[in-house]
Amino acid sequence: MANKTQWRRILLEGGVIVLSILLAFAVDAGWDERQDQQAVRVHLSALAAELGTQAEDAQAGIERRELRMTVMSALVAASSPDPTSPPSSDSLNSMIGVLWGAWDPLPPLASLDNLHESGAFPAIRSNVLRLSLAQLERAIDQAAGHDERVLRSWEDGLRPYLVSRSDVRPQVKARPFELMGYEGVFALDPAELLTDPEFQNHLIVRMNRTASALVAGNELVARLEAAAALVEEELAN
Repeated sequence: MANKTQWRRILLEGGVIVLSILLAFAVDAGWDERQDQQAVRVHLSALAAELGTQAEDAQAGIERRELRMTVMSALVAASSPDPTSPPSSDSLNSMIGVLWGAWDPLPPLASLDNLHESGAFPAIRSNVLRLSLAQLERAIDQAAGHDERVLRSWEDGLRPYLVSRSDVRPQVKARPFELMGYEGVFALDPAELLTDPEFQNHLIVRMNRTASALVAGNELVARLEAAAALVEEELAN
């Protein structure tokens, strides 16, 4: 009888110890989960602000590229053998001036990178949000790739062509520096550009790349807006 009582006590004490250990693990797991969720909320709050800013920047890039597409289309039309209404020299210089420069690729989202680096990304409860953020990262990479191709067509193509074949001063007169007070080293009629097939080819190459960049840019804006809505939904829960 004494042995049975002793074994019963040992089993009871063992059960209490096991239960205590399991309870401690549960408390630790619950604490870790709360910490993970707190970290997720901090990173998602930062991401929500950055998504809005990048959506505005991406939309500004789209509008700038659409303007350049309109100008390049007009220049290609004006370079036809019998243009309907040839633009004046001043108009040509203003139109070409719009083409100076190129939209820089948008940088990756710093807050999304931090979310990955912190190890908190898997702790996001919403599978839909995790998928949306993954799709957004691909859209950012694709848009940056197309923007880089447009930039290269400008830096390696049209810009050196204009520098060697035209007077760039009236083309950049809208820039925040004064060049018009200097005497030009040479005087070239900008209308001569319209008769050069190389000029037209540079325009078409850039138009082709800009069209692809516009598609990627619109996709990026859509992904940014979708991700922003899902982040706000996650933060509201």
